[in-house]
Amino acid sequence: MQTHSGSSQGDLSDTQRPIVVAPGRISVPHQIPAHSHCRGQLVYASQGHLIVKQGSRAWFLLPNMALWIPPNIQHEVIGKTAASYLSVFAESAQCETLIQDTRPLQINLNSLRLIDEASEFSEFYQPGSAEGRLIRLLQQQLHQLDTSPLALPLSENRFIQKITNALIQSPDDSRQLKDWAAQLHTSTRTIHRNFIQHLGMGLEQWKQHWRINLAIERLRADHSITQIAFDLGYNSSSAFSYRFRQCLGLSPRQFMASN
Repeated sequence: MQTHSGSSQGDLSDTQRPIVVAPGRISVPHQIPAHSHCRGQLVYASQGHLIVKQGSRAWFLLPNMALWIPPNIQHEVIGKTAASYLSVFAESAQCETLIQDTRPLQINLNSLRLIDEASEFSEFYQPGSAEGRLIRLLQQQLHQLDTSPLALPLSENRFIQKITNALIQSPDDSRQLKDWAAQLHTSTRTIHRNFIQHLGMGLEQWKQHWRINLAIERLRADHSITQIAFDLGYNSSSAFSYRFRQCLGLSPRQFMASN
Protein backbone atom coordinates (compact mmCIF):
# COMPACT_ATOMS: atom_id res chain seq x y z
CA MET A 1 0.00 0.00 0.00
CA GLN A 2 1.40 3.38 -1.01
CA THR A 3 1.41 6.42 1.26
CA HIS A 4 0.26 9.84 0.04
CA SER A 5 0.00 13.28 1.61
CA GLY A 6 -3.20 15.24 2.20
CA SER A 7 -4.42 17.95 -0.20
CA SER A 8 -2.62 21.27 0.16
CA GLN A 9 -5.83 23.15 -0.74
CA GLY A 10 -7.15 22.21 2.69
CA ASP A 11 -4.71 24.67 4.23
CA LEU A 12 -5.29 27.55 1.82
CA SER A 13 -5.61 30.79 3.79
CA ASP A 14 -7.76 32.98 1.57
CA THR A 15 -11.03 34.50 2.79
CA GLN A 16 -11.76 35.73 -0.75
CA ARG A 17 -12.11 32.11 -1.81
CA PRO A 18 -14.28 30.56 0.91
CA ILE A 19 -14.73 27.27 -0.94
CA VAL A 20 -12.19 25.37 -3.04
CA VAL A 21 -12.61 21.94 -4.60
CA ALA A 22 -9.69 19.55 -5.09
CA PRO A 23 -9.99 16.41 -7.24
CA GLY A 24 -7.87 13.34 -6.60
CA ARG A 25 -7.35 9.93 -8.11
CA ILE A 26 -5.46 6.95 -6.78
CA SER A 27 -4.80 3.98 -9.07
CA VAL A 28 -3.33 1.66 -6.43
CA PRO A 29 -4.21 0.81 -2.80
CA HIS A 30 -3.19 3.81 -0.74
CA GLN A 31 -3.15 5.48 2.63
CA ILE A 32 -3.03 9.14 3.59
CA PRO A 33 -1.63 9.15 7.17
CA ALA A 34 -3.25 11.08 10.01
CA HIS A 35 -3.38 14.78 9.19
CA SER A 36 -5.69 17.77 9.55
CA HIS A 37 -6.63 20.89 7.58
CA CYS A 38 -7.30 24.43 8.73
CA ARG A 39 -10.38 24.29 6.48
CA GLY A 40 -13.38 22.04 6.92
CA GLN A 41 -13.48 19.18 4.42
CA LEU A 42 -16.30 17.40 2.64
CA VAL A 43 -14.73 14.28 1.11
CA TYR A 44 -16.66 12.40 -1.55
CA ALA A 45 -15.67 9.21 -3.38
CA SER A 46 -16.89 9.72 -6.95
CA GLN A 47 -15.64 6.28 -7.99
CA GLY A 48 -14.53 3.40 -5.82
CA HIS A 49 -14.66 3.24 -2.04
CA LEU A 50 -12.76 5.02 0.72
CA ILE A 51 -12.32 4.48 4.45
CA VAL A 52 -11.88 7.58 6.61
CA LYS A 53 -10.62 7.09 10.16
CA GLN A 54 -10.76 9.58 13.01
CA GLY A 55 -9.23 8.21 16.18
CA SER A 56 -11.15 5.05 17.09
CA ARG A 57 -13.99 5.89 14.68
CA ALA A 58 -14.12 5.06 10.98
CA TRP A 59 -16.58 5.29 8.08
CA PHE A 60 -16.85 3.42 4.79
CA LEU A 61 -17.68 5.84 1.94
CA LEU A 62 -19.43 4.94 -1.30
CA PRO A 63 -20.34 7.29 -4.18
CA ASN A 64 -23.77 8.25 -2.81
CA MET A 65 -22.50 9.77 0.44
CA ALA A 66 -19.85 12.18 1.65
CA LEU A 67 -18.15 12.73 4.99
CA TRP A 68 -17.96 16.15 6.60
CA ILE A 69 -14.81 16.72 8.70
CA PRO A 70 -14.62 20.00 10.66
CA PRO A 71 -11.43 22.10 10.64
CA ASN A 72 -8.34 20.90 12.53
CA ILE A 73 -9.63 17.36 13.06
CA GLN A 74 -7.00 14.63 12.68
CA HIS A 75 -8.06 11.93 10.22
CA GLU A 76 -6.58 9.42 7.80
CA VAL A 77 -7.87 8.15 4.47
CA ILE A 78 -7.48 4.58 3.23
CA GLY A 79 -8.31 3.14 -0.18
CA LYS A 80 -8.17 -0.63 -0.61
CA THR A 81 -8.63 -0.30 -4.38
CA ALA A 82 -8.39 2.42 -7.04
CA ALA A 83 -10.57 5.42 -6.28
CA SER A 84 -11.44 8.88 -7.54
CA TYR A 85 -12.49 11.44 -4.98
CA LEU A 86 -13.32 15.11 -4.56
CA SER A 87 -12.66 17.27 -1.52
CA VAL A 88 -14.64 20.44 -0.87
CA PHE A 89 -12.65 22.65 1.50
CA ALA A 90 -14.55 25.37 3.38
CA GLU A 91 -12.72 28.31 4.95
CA SER A 92 -12.87 28.11 8.75
CA ALA A 93 -15.22 31.11 9.14
CA GLN A 94 -17.70 29.39 6.81
CA CYS A 95 -17.65 26.31 9.04
CA GLU A 96 -19.12 28.17 12.01
CA THR A 97 -22.59 27.76 10.49
CA LEU A 98 -22.02 24.19 9.27
CA ILE A 99 -22.16 20.88 11.14
CA GLN A 100 -19.79 20.86 14.09
CA ASP A 101 -18.95 17.14 14.19
CA THR A 102 -17.63 14.55 11.75
CA ARG A 103 -20.67 13.09 10.04
CA PRO A 104 -21.69 11.13 6.91
CA LEU A 105 -23.92 13.26 4.68
CA GLN A 106 -26.29 12.32 1.90
CA ILE A 107 -25.03 13.84 -1.33
CA ASN A 108 -27.70 15.02 -3.77
CA LEU A 109 -27.45 15.46 -7.53
CA ASN A 110 -27.43 19.27 -7.42
CA SER A 111 -24.47 19.22 -5.06
CA LEU A 112 -22.71 16.61 -7.19
CA ARG A 113 -23.04 18.70 -10.34
CA LEU A 114 -21.72 21.81 -8.59
CA ILE A 115 -18.82 19.93 -7.00
CA ASP A 116 -17.90 18.32 -10.33
CA GLU A 117 -17.95 21.69 -12.10
CA ALA A 118 -15.94 23.39 -9.36
CA SER A 119 -13.29 20.67 -9.57
CA GLU A 120 -12.56 21.76 -13.15
CA PHE A 121 -11.15 25.16 -12.28
CA SER A 122 -8.26 26.40 -10.14
CA GLU A 123 -8.58 27.23 -6.46
CA PHE A 124 -7.44 30.74 -7.45
CA TYR A 125 -10.71 31.58 -9.22
CA GLN A 126 -11.86 35.21 -9.30
CA PRO A 127 -14.61 35.78 -6.70
CA GLY A 128 -16.71 37.95 -9.08
CA SER A 129 -16.46 35.55 -12.03
CA ALA A 130 -18.79 32.78 -13.23
CA GLU A 131 -16.68 30.40 -11.15
CA GLY A 132 -17.25 32.58 -8.09
CA ARG A 133 -21.01 32.54 -8.66
CA LEU A 134 -20.95 28.74 -8.92
CA ILE A 135 -19.04 28.58 -5.64
CA ARG A 136 -21.72 30.69 -3.96
CA LEU A 137 -24.34 28.16 -5.12
CA LEU A 138 -22.20 25.36 -3.72
CA GLN A 139 -21.97 27.22 -0.39
CA GLN A 140 -25.76 27.22 -0.21
CA GLN A 141 -25.89 23.50 -1.00
CA LEU A 142 -23.47 22.68 1.81
CA HIS A 143 -25.95 24.12 4.30
CA GLN A 144 -28.73 21.94 2.89
CA LEU A 145 -27.04 18.53 3.01
CA ASP A 146 -28.75 16.04 5.31
CA THR A 147 -27.21 13.38 7.50
CA SER A 148 -27.02 10.15 5.52
CA PRO A 149 -29.66 7.57 6.54
CA LEU A 150 -27.25 4.89 5.26
CA ALA A 151 -24.10 5.57 7.28
CA LEU A 152 -21.55 2.76 7.33
CA PRO A 153 -19.43 3.12 10.47
CA LEU A 154 -16.56 0.67 10.96
CA SER A 155 -14.72 -0.65 14.00
CA GLU A 156 -11.52 -2.50 14.83
CA ASN A 157 -13.41 -4.64 17.33
CA ARG A 158 -12.52 -8.21 16.37
CA PHE A 159 -16.10 -9.48 16.15
CA ILE A 160 -17.34 -6.50 14.15
CA GLN A 161 -14.34 -6.47 11.83
CA LYS A 162 -14.71 -10.16 11.00
CA ILE A 163 -18.41 -9.76 10.15
CA THR A 164 -18.27 -6.46 8.26
CA ASN A 165 -15.25 -7.57 6.21
CA ALA A 166 -17.16 -10.69 5.18
CA LEU A 167 -20.20 -8.64 4.17
CA ILE A 168 -18.06 -6.16 2.22
CA GLN A 169 -16.56 -9.06 0.28
CA SER A 170 -19.90 -10.88 -0.16
CA PRO A 171 -22.94 -8.64 0.29
CA ASP A 172 -25.23 -11.61 -0.41
CA ASP A 173 -23.91 -13.39 2.71
CA SER A 174 -27.07 -14.64 4.44
CA ARG A 175 -25.58 -15.57 7.82
CA GLN A 176 -27.62 -14.28 10.74
CA LEU A 177 -26.58 -13.25 14.23
CA LYS A 178 -26.86 -16.79 15.60
CA ASP A 179 -24.70 -18.14 12.74
CA TRP A 180 -21.97 -15.58 13.41
CA ALA A 181 -22.10 -16.27 17.15
CA ALA A 182 -21.53 -19.98 16.51
CA GLN A 183 -18.68 -19.31 14.07
CA LEU A 184 -16.96 -16.82 16.35
CA HIS A 185 -17.49 -18.94 19.47
CA THR A 186 -19.38 -16.27 21.36
CA SER A 187 -22.97 -15.38 22.18
CA THR A 188 -25.53 -13.47 20.09
CA ARG A 189 -25.80 -11.03 23.01
CA THR A 190 -22.06 -10.27 22.91
CA ILE A 191 -22.05 -9.57 19.18
CA HIS A 192 -25.18 -7.42 19.37
CA ARG A 193 -23.78 -5.46 22.33
CA ASN A 194 -20.52 -4.80 20.45
CA PHE A 195 -22.34 -3.59 17.34
CA ILE A 196 -24.50 -1.19 19.36
CA GLN A 197 -21.56 0.03 21.47
CA HIS A 198 -19.12 0.61 18.61
CA LEU A 199 -21.33 1.32 15.59
CA GLY A 200 -24.57 2.58 17.09
CA MET A 201 -26.61 -0.01 15.20
CA GLY A 202 -27.20 -3.74 15.09
CA LEU A 203 -25.82 -6.27 12.61
CA GLU A 204 -28.98 -6.45 10.50
CA GLN A 205 -29.21 -2.69 10.17
CA TRP A 206 -25.55 -2.44 9.14
CA LYS A 207 -26.07 -5.21 6.58
CA GLN A 208 -29.09 -3.41 5.11
CA HIS A 209 -27.20 -0.11 4.95
CA TRP A 210 -24.37 -1.82 3.07
CA ARG A 211 -26.71 -3.54 0.62
CA ILE A 212 -28.77 -0.43 -0.07
CA ASN A 213 -25.64 1.66 -0.63
CA LEU A 214 -24.47 -0.89 -3.19
CA ALA A 215 -27.95 -0.96 -4.73
CA ILE A 216 -27.88 2.82 -5.24
CA GLU A 217 -24.50 2.55 -6.94
CA ARG A 218 -25.81 -0.17 -9.25
CA LEU A 219 -29.12 1.55 -9.99
CA ARG A 220 -27.16 4.60 -11.14
CA ALA A 221 -25.15 2.27 -13.40
CA ASP A 222 -28.46 1.06 -14.98
CA HIS A 223 -28.42 -2.45 -13.52
CA SER A 224 -31.85 -4.08 -13.44
CA ILE A 225 -33.78 -4.17 -10.16
CA THR A 226 -34.17 -7.94 -10.38
CA GLN A 227 -30.46 -8.52 -10.90
CA ILE A 228 -29.53 -6.17 -8.06
CA ALA A 229 -31.95 -7.93 -5.73
CA PHE A 230 -30.50 -11.38 -6.30
CA ASP A 231 -26.87 -10.20 -6.39
CA LEU A 232 -27.32 -8.61 -2.97
CA GLY A 233 -28.93 -11.64 -1.35
CA TYR A 234 -32.63 -10.76 -1.41
CA ASN A 235 -35.10 -13.56 -2.10
CA SER A 236 -37.09 -11.49 -4.57
CA SER A 237 -37.23 -8.05 -6.18
CA SER A 238 -40.25 -7.23 -3.98
CA ALA A 239 -38.25 -8.03 -0.82
CA PHE A 240 -35.47 -5.76 -2.08
CA SER A 241 -37.94 -2.97 -2.93
CA TYR A 242 -39.48 -3.23 0.53
CA ARG A 243 -36.08 -2.80 2.23
CA PHE A 244 -35.11 0.00 -0.13
CA ARG A 245 -38.31 1.93 0.64
CA GLN A 246 -37.84 1.24 4.35
CA CYS A 247 -34.41 2.91 4.25
CA LEU A 248 -35.03 5.79 1.85
CA GLY A 249 -38.80 6.31 1.73
CA LEU A 250 -38.79 5.65 -2.02
CA SER A 251 -39.05 2.53 -4.17
CA PRO A 252 -36.07 1.76 -6.43
CA ARG A 253 -38.08 2.96 -9.46
CA GLN A 254 -39.05 6.20 -7.72
CA PHE A 255 -35.42 6.70 -6.72
CA MET A 256 -34.29 6.28 -10.34
CA ALA A 257 -36.97 8.68 -11.59
CA SER A 258 -35.78 11.33 -9.13
CA ASN A 259 -32.11 10.78 -10.01
